[in-house]
Amino acid sequence: MAENYKHLAIEKAKAAIKEHNDDFLLRVINDLYAADIAGVMDELSPAKARYISSLLNKEEATDVLMELEDDVRERLLSLYSTSDCCLAKNC
Repeated sequence: MAENYKHLAIEKAKAAIKEHNDDFLLRVINDLYAADIAGVMDELSPAKARYISSLLNKEEATDVLMELEDDVRERLLSLYSTSDCCLAKNC
């Protein structure tokens, strides 16, 4: 993703999260590859990254999770309880 576009996407994502504008976030997310979504999430706080991940379906969330920087993935996963992870896996 071009650096200017990435910066714009991050700023728009932050504003949409603050306003709970899920429709906008979903439109943006649907236009991005998993690596691009991860690139945006890498720049957000763990709570904001979790908010975005909550909008993804299981397959998309898995793809994005694998694209995140290791430290970001660990911080994001630490926000989920064991039962949340079990539900995602259909335990």
